[in-house]
Amino acid sequence: MVLPAIVAMTVLGAASVWVEAPAVPILPSTAPPSGRLQAYRLYAAGGEYESFQVVVHAGRDGIEEVRFEAPRVNEYIGPPEIRGVGYAEVVAGNSPGHRRIPDPLPAFVSKPIPPGESRAYWVTYSVPRGAGAGYFTSGIRVYTGAKRRHDLSVSLEVFDFALPARASLRSLFRMDQSRIRDFFAIDTDAAADWTPVYTALSRTPISYSVWDGGGPADAPRFKEHLAAAVAAGRMNTIDVGPSAGLLERFPPPASIEEIDPLQPFLLDVDGWLKEKGWLDRAVIRLPDPGQRASWPEARETYFRVQRADPRVQRILPGPLHPAFERYTDIWALAPADQDEHAHALLREGRSIAFAQSHPPVRVSASANPETAADALDGCFFTGWDGGEGRRWIEAEFGGTVDLGSIRLAWMDRVPRVKDLRIRTSIDGRSFSSATASWEEGPVEMGIAWLDGAIRVPRPMRAMRLEWDGPGGTLAEISTDTNPHYEHLPVSGKISPWLRIVPRSFPSLDIDAGPAGIRMLPWACWGADADGFLAGGLNDWPSAWTRDDARAALYPFADALHTGQVLFYPGETGPIPSIRSELLRDGFEDYDYLAALRRELDTGTVYNDEYRDLVRRERWPGDLSADELAEAHAVAAKQRVAIGRALTRLMHEKEQSHER
Repeated sequence: MVLPAIVAMTVLGAASVWVEAPAVPILPSTAPPSGRLQAYRLYAAGGEYESFQVVVHAGRDGIEEVRFEAPRVNEYIGPPEIRGVGYAEVVAGNSPGHRRIPDPLPAFVSKPIPPGESRAYWVTYSVPRGAGAGYFTSGIRVYTGAKRRHDLSVSLEVFDFALPARASLRSLFRMDQSRIRDFFAIDTDAAADWTPVYTALSRTPISYSVWDGGGPADAPRFKEHLAAAVAAGRMNTIDVGPSAGLLERFPPPASIEEIDPLQPFLLDVDGWLKEKGWLDRAVIRLPDPGQRASWPEARETYFRVQRADPRVQRILPGPLHPAFERYTDIWALAPADQDEHAHALLREGRSIAFAQSHPPVRVSASANPETAADALDGCFFTGWDGGEGRRWIEAEFGGTVDLGSIRLAWMDRVPRVKDLRIRTSIDGRSFSSATASWEEGPVEMGIAWLDGAIRVPRPMRAMRLEWDGPGGTLAEISTDTNPHYEHLPVSGKISPWLRIVPRSFPSLDIDAGPAGIRMLPWACWGADADGFLAGGLNDWPSAWTRDDARAALYPFADALHTGQVLFYPGETGPIPSIRSELLRDGFEDYDYLAALRRELDTGTVYNDEYRDLVRRERWPGDLSADELAEAHAVAAKQRVAIGRALTRLMHEKEQSHER
């Protein structure tokens, strides 16, 4: 029997070399494949990076060294960058032992591979803007030992368009300066000493807070670091004041006659950004408003920033609520809080709330009284959960009203109609029963409707709704059958962003897997989000020291913490991860989608196939593990289809211009 060459070499104890996709995890125990995988095909536009893995299996005798020879592809596309693939060590939940997960990407250093083990190497080609479109081939030679050579082929299909210099999708991470200071012994605040750090982070087109709230807050030094970070990277969002510590450094004035100390700082920094042409990227990320009791203080905080300098965009992280729509320019929502109708209202510059015909002056309830007012605030995106058992909610009006009909909007479980009771009061104290007939309406915007007609309309000063048994969240009690959403008087249009929440899709956690990371920008596209608000970028555990982190493993006490570490500490500076590289690929995917969408929006292109490629409904905001794997495979094919569609459009434009 004649064995395939790669299988025969494995049987005889020889080393094996093959190629793998970037999303395939390679462990030391990974065995060689049964088939011959020695060719890889890449697809890229100008200004794009594309990666794959080369895997070396040591065979029976082990390997002392691994070397690569990789020539230029052509006069435009140079040789690839090659990095090693390291491992993070994660505690395996409640079970004993630890898990090794491939993620850190240190600079390539030839190291021995023990017998029977595999190692992966990360290969990245950069296609510059201006590279000619077409099909190109190249090769990589891998030497395992002094004499053994393995030839791999690489082909590139280069599309006839270029990605923008700055990513279309916006983002904002938090950089931990203190961990970088400690690990790399940076003992100065000079921007020049930090430029290598900013350059290392620029591999992924993310934006991050240059200042983490520690150290000096003087404008000149802050501007030096902003300039260094922007010059080194491709930041499309500039945080002029991270949530950590900014307002504590600029406490509000004691009286209205005094100048707010925040104002000179923001005016100085924002004026400088305007001179640089960067002001349109400026944002200020402020804390989550929290519970209702803290809302007055939170609203004053957001309004204070707007008063200090109205040119800077304010990011509000947290659920939609009409109490805050006038105090923000960017609303960052968790995927579970995304709503297509709410997004449409905010993008059009309209309020998410309508004016109630009979606004209440007091609302009380059987349970969760702190949120009871959400059921009468004119907003279908907030609600009140009645809890368990017998439920009631009571509204008192400012005067006597005549009420003949009522509309109830429920977010999930609707109580049985026979259990609903309406009681009215003329004085706000004594209540009597009112007879009502109920009719179920359509389910719209995720809302189930119940329309009630009071058979004998009566004047009332207060109304009480009661029911027994199960019932979900009461989104709204309304007498308006066709609510009118007013235009926002202050902020104008609000840009929705996606807020990354641990343990849910999309996630930056290492357990989300490579597919989950790359699909984050696709989820933003599906949610019609202009950007996403993330957590830490380099929250390295305190157990990592300069000596220990040079070891093969980076230990995490739990997988959840991995979502706060996108770059690892390396020998001389931060090093990328598989997750950061695939997130970069996702940013580039988003640029493909945005580019084709722009072409379609010009009105000169009429192609249903192209429109289907950029349809947002194809990418829901929440996916199971099985759905995620399927979506990742579909997205990979769709990206190539978009690249070819844009190439055809570019050629059609050229031919039309020539005619």
